[in-house]
Amino acid sequence: DIFHLDAWESYGAGLYLKDIQGADLEKIQAHAEQNGIMLSGVTHATIHDCDLSHNSGWGIALFRSTWNDLLDNRADWNVRCEGKNYSAGCDSAGILLMDGSSHNRIVGNSFTHSGDGYFVSKPATGAASDFNYVAFNDGSYSPHNAFESTFTSNDEFYHNVADHSDYGFWMGFSRDTTVTDNHVEGSKHDGIAIEHGSGNIIVRNQILNNGTAGIRLFRRQPVPDPSRDYSILENRIAGSPVGILLDQTYDATISGNTFADNGVGVRVRKDCARVALRSNHFSPSSAPEVDADSPGAVQR
Repeated sequence: DIFHLDAWESYGAGLYLKDIQGADLEKIQAHAEQNGIMLSGVTHATIHDCDLSHNSGWGIALFRSTWNDLLDNRADWNVRCEGKNYSAGCDSAGILLMDGSSHNRIVGNSFTHSGDGYFVSKPATGAASDFNYVAFNDGSYSPHNAFESTFTSNDEFYHNVADHSDYGFWMGFSRDTTVTDNHVEGSKHDGIAIEHGSGNIIVRNQILNNGTAGIRLFRRQPVPDPSRDYSILENRIAGSPVGILLDQTYDATISGNTFADNGVGVRVRKDCARVALRSNHFSPSSAPEVDADSPGAVQR
C-alpha cells in the first residue's frame, strides 16, 4: 500500500526517520527487509553511499518529505510479485516518492532490477510530488518501468539510463517536465510513454531499439485531461516500429530529431491537431517519414 502512512509503518524498514529536520545518513546497509530506508515528514536530509538492495518493497521511500538529497546509493533488486508466469510488481521500487515529496535531488543512484526503478505517484486526496531533480541514475532492467513519474509537474530528468525495461519512462499526467540527455534502449514496449501530459519537453535523448514506439504521447477516452503542448527536440530515435506515435495529441513541435531505421518515423493517429515537423532527418529513404490519419493535422 503506497498511499497510506499507517500501512508503511506497520511493516517498517531497516531505518525509519519521522518528522526530522536535517539528517546525514551514510554507508547504511539494509537487505532482506520489506523496505530499506523510509522518511516521513523529513526535510534537508542527505542519504549518501548506502546499500539498500534486495528488499521486497522499497529501497528508499519518501512520504511528505521535501528538500532531501539522495546521492550515490544502491537500491537494486527491490522487487516482488514477479515469477516465470506472473509479473505485477506490487508497487515495489528502488526509490519511491509519495504525497508531497517535492524539491528533492535524486542523483547518481543505481536502482536496477527493481519493480519500478524510480516511482512517483499521488493519493487521490494527497499532494503531488513536484520539482524533483533526477539525474545520473540507472533504472535499467525493471520488469515494469525504469522510471515512473505520474501526476507531477516541473520535474527534471537528466542523463539517466533507462534500458531493457518494460518501459523506459512512464509519465502519466506529467506537466511542465523536461526529459534531457537520457539513454533509453531495448524497452519491451515504449521508450518514453506519456498519457494526458502537457507542457513537457523531450530533448537530446538517445531512444533506441524499443519494442513499440520510441516516444508515445496519447490520451485515453473518456478521461478529460488533454495530451498537448509538447516540444520534441534533437533526439536520436532509431530501431523501433514507430519513432514517435501521437494519439489524440495536439500542439506538438517535433524539430531537429534524427530518425533512423524505424518502421515509420512519425505516426499521427486520429484526433490530433497542429503537429509541426521541422528540420528532422529521416533514414533510410525507403522508410516512411510520416503516416497520418488526417494529413491536415501535420504541418511541415
